[in-house]
Amino acid sequence: MQVQDLPRFYHASAQLGNTVDLMEDEVRHLKVLRLNNGDPVHLIDVEGHLFEGKVMDRKKGLIHVEQLLESQAVERRLTLLLAPTKNINRTEWVVEKATEIGVTKIIPIQCEHSERDQVKVERLLRIAISAAKQSKDLFLPVITEMTPFEKAIAQESGQGWIAHCMDGDKTSLRQASDSTGNQVIAIGPEGDFTASEVVLAKQQGYRGLDLGAKRLRTETAAIAAILAFQMANP
Repeated sequence: MQVQDLPRFYHASAQLGNTVDLMEDEVRHLKVLRLNNGDPVHLIDVEGHLFEGKVMDRKKGLIHVEQLLESQAVERRLTLLLAPTKNINRTEWVVEKATEIGVTKIIPIQCEHSERDQVKVERLLRIAISAAKQSKDLFLPVITEMTPFEKAIAQESGQGWIAHCMDGDKTSLRQASDSTGNQVIAIGPEGDFTASEVVLAKQQGYRGLDLGAKRLRTETAAIAAILAFQMANP
């Protein structure tokens, strides 16, 4: 049965039978849509659930969760390790598009050539929420605080790939994207990863990733890589 298309909201821990209070941005969205008490809405959470609920108090953003409509499981995790760009708008664009494509986790990484040493995770999450609702996705990527490169590559499970511009043994994006199972893709800053960072990643089991002959901007490289992996394993 086709699910009716209703205004969609986000709550991290929505549960059947509970009344949840929406975060401030979602309350604002509720008011912009001029929804009234008693109106039906959809809710998504971080676990791939789609609920139907009812507006209980539009001013306070209270939604009663009445029915579970759909539940999806993540069969293949795709994690993006991303060195944030100096222009934060470009990083925010990556978060938006990566959410639409279906990345399950985004870890901003601090590298030797990094142009930025901090990010506002709450803002990135708001961008991801908006993108998930727009694309009708049931999943939001987990977005972490800025993490040192050496810690990030050591803590994530799955086949790791590090995209860099140096010579050496690298797998083409076309070949790498056919890999099955959980995948972790590391995209460095505009100045590229350093030789020592590449060595460190390979010691953790990462393989070099060749994105082609052109030298891509950080955000272009990130989207090209994750899109190739998702298209090969939809």
